[in-house]
Amino acid sequence: MLTGDLTGTSSVAYTDVTPVSLLIAESNAFSVPSGSAIRNGKQLLERIRQAPETLTVGIAPGIGSHDHIALALAANAAAADAKKLKIVIFGGGDIIAALLGGHVDVMIGPVPIIAAPPNTGKMLWP
Repeated sequence: MLTGDLTGTSSVAYTDVTPVSLLIAESNAFSVPSGSAIRNGKQLLERIRQAPETLTVGIAPGIGSHDHIALALAANAAAADAKKLKIVIFGGGDIIAALLGGHVDVMIGPVPIIAAPPNTGKMLWP
């Protein structure tokens, strides 16, 4: 609802409706391969600030999604130019394969989707 109005893909704004319930609440997390030089959130934000063009970030399901907004908020917090970030859009399972295969440097996704692979030692949550 919010992102459709913000991205211009919907003519309905949040001010046009009255919410009656919250259908879902989902927490997102940023994850990197275990061999990444990025070891924590502070380092991730610093890299986004200093050299956003050097990061390839995988998100799902697409532009205007909660993952995309989380990335934009991180870039804003880092005082970075978000337009310089390389964003690749995937489906939920494909994004993990892309991260582990070295096709993206960072992924953003719902905690339940990325919770299991870090337990294998192949992914970190900075």
